[in-house]
Amino acid sequence: QVVKDEFHSYIGKKLTPHPTKVRADVEVTCFRYDGIDAVKDALRKAEAKNTADAEVKVKLVSPPHYVLTSQCLDKGLGIQLLEQAIQDINETITKAGGGCVVKMAPKAVTEHDDAELQALMDKRAKENEE
Repeated sequence: QVVKDEFHSYIGKKLTPHPTKVRADVEVTCFRYDGIDAVKDALRKAEAKNTADAEVKVKLVSPPHYVLTSQCLDKGLGIQLLEQAIQDINETITKAGGGCVVKMAPKAVTEHDDAELQALMDKRAKENEE
């Protein structure tokens, strides 16, 4: 009985769906007087529609380069969520007189891609220190 229960828990862990990480790279700029606030508002708008199931996170690589990430069980939903977030950013920043350029369209990423992103962020941080 003990072995059976352990076996069931092991199989249950292996069969549970794992969340997929979806990522997009964007450059958001605004050269008006209140440009910094406009960029902040646009990026907050991308995070405004977060739910318990799907959440968009915005990370700064180096100004004006930002990375949008989302983790959810359905890859299609994650891509759709990031596309909507990019559209919200574009609408908000355009109203403020700025621009949004998509450097990498939303796509599912692996741990290798995450490691490359972290290396890029570390490189940019080191460049900013100098």
